[in-house]
Amino acid sequence: MRMVKFTDTTTTAMVNIVASGRVSAIQTTSADTILVYADIVGATGTAGINVGVDSVTITATGKAIVVAERLASAISSSNVGGGSVLDFTAGNAMFPEVTAVVYAAVV
Repeated sequence: MRMVKFTDTTTTAMVNIVASGRVSAIQTTSADTILVYADIVGATGTAGINVGVDSVTITATGKAIVVAERLASAISSSNVGGGSVLDFTAGNAMFPEVTAVVYAAVV
């Protein structure tokens, strides 16, 4: 199973590792911004049922579509090459265009 590690740029202590199959959508909202929706933690309702989907906001100035497509390809179940954990950190070798990664839990 492929995992995705999102390292939050606002604090190095915030790292979320999620199974790629729990990513439900990748949406570009502008030329600079990508929203990744995933069942990372979510909000728990009164019956203990997950009632929300968390999001990770990614900033890639002028390159949102390129980064979104590369991320989707990298976590695709048909992509069998590479390691088991995709490191999604701002400015790393695979995603040099990314300048910010911010996690937002559903509350």
